[in-house]
Amino acid sequence: MREPIGCKRVGPFGTTYREAQMAKLLADGWDVTDAYRRAYTTKRRNVHREAHDIVERIQVCQYVVALRAQKNGVDLHDGQVARDFIAKQLHDMAMNSDRDSDKLRALELMGKLEYVGAYRERVDSTVTQRTEQEIIREIKQHLSALNLDD
Repeated sequence: MREPIGCKRVGPFGTTYREAQMAKLLADGWDVTDAYRRAYTTKRRNVHREAHDIVERIQVCQYVVALRAQKNGVDLHDGQVARDFIAKQLHDMAMNSDRDSDKLRALELMGKLEYVGAYRERVDSTVTQRTEQEIIREIKQHLSALNLDD
């Protein structure tokens, strides 16, 4: 989506004035399309795609998260606090959203969190503790199976 001529990114996190207004409304709990209509002062009906395009911009997402954190009294400069806050917000969205697509997206993002790691490749390995005598006995068994006696 191209920006109109003369549109300057002067707001927080590099947002435009209208993006910042929309982010504030989203942080207050407004629906995405309603926040778009209010921030962009439009009454058109088919604004869903445009509204979601704006919400997907990283600057807008960062500003919404920062506003929600500020509203809840969270300091996002501490990494662990920020991760916990994001996880809590995603959990709330997954449990309380009205639309299944919002719930699914929140659950997908929760799965990508570092400590959940649902989409990460994993290799399980089992380590057994053996004594020196057991290891020597196993080596001798392998050598005798190969007919390479010591």
